[in-house]
Amino acid sequence: MKILFDFDGTLYNSYPNIVKNIYREVKDERKHIISEEEVYRLVKVNAKFAMDMLEFDDEQRKRVYDAQYEVIPELNQPFAHIKTVLEYAEKNVIMTHKSEAAVKEILNFYNMAHYFDEIVTKDSGFPKKPNPDSYTYLHNKYKIDLVIGDRQIDLIPGKHLGITTCSYQNHLPDADYYIDDYSNFPLVVLGMKYGVKSHSQKQPELNEEWLRNYFNQEDEVYKETVELAKKSKDATVAYLYKIGASPEVKRSGNVYIDSALYAMEHGFEASVGKTIILHGLETAKDTAEAKEIHELFKRFITDYVEERIKTFNEGFRVRA
Repeated sequence: MKILFDFDGTLYNSYPNIVKNIYREVKDERKHIISEEEVYRLVKVNAKFAMDMLEFDDEQRKRVYDAQYEVIPELNQPFAHIKTVLEYAEKNVIMTHKSEAAVKEILNFYNMAHYFDEIVTKDSGFPKKPNPDSYTYLHNKYKIDLVIGDRQIDLIPGKHLGITTCSYQNHLPDADYYIDDYSNFPLVVLGMKYGVKSHSQKQPELNEEWLRNYFNQEDEVYKETVELAKKSKDATVAYLYKIGASPEVKRSGNVYIDSALYAMEHGFEASVGKTIILHGLETAKDTAEAKEIHELFKRFITDYVEERIKTFNEGFRVRA
């Protein structure tokens, strides 16, 4: 997979510093009506938009931009699990409005420069996003498969070029995938592999009536699911665990992969699909493809998902 990344707010958590620089310029008499959280929401559009909405004058804007040029790598920490994503990808490139010097300083500080094949910055001569020229250049050169960004302007050029888009920590309209933590990246890989977009279907209420849309009441899977849902401490995973056995849901032919795809498509939290994959495929890696998917999910496993797997597994012991 070849991935194009934005920089601020996508690879590195630089927004707290940006918000701090802007909020410092808000006049004291307005701080009782304007919070740092509100400034953060404005900055997620872009810094200029935030300063426009806050009615900054030229001097205020200059101080904000000057502060941004003072790069402090410790205040721009990489997001958790991002290195695992970069190691998984075949190629990684960056397109950012940051200066080349600032980007390289931060990359070198965290020993991450070697992950990237090319970095396009404001010094590269391309128009600013959402103009697609810089993305067109990178796509023509590397055949980009996925664009990851945290703002609308990061994704618009990718959509323009027909590239799959992933919104990070921002549920933007029209993105193909949404993740709030890079530990959920395997679900993006899974969705792209089988042509399933996240949150593209309405989330159903899980109960026996819903289950009858997919199975006859006499089917063994129906009976097993109802029993497990009653006894399990994790009814959500229990109901979805074998939904992939329904012909209406089948995509890959592997029950647990198809169940995880259903969960992702219908907007269930990422840990549901990850629990299904990691629990179900532990003993059902019947193909090389299933083994590869299981290994990928294991690379991104978190303590929370491990605990959810254990909780769900208790339902099987109760049934036994």
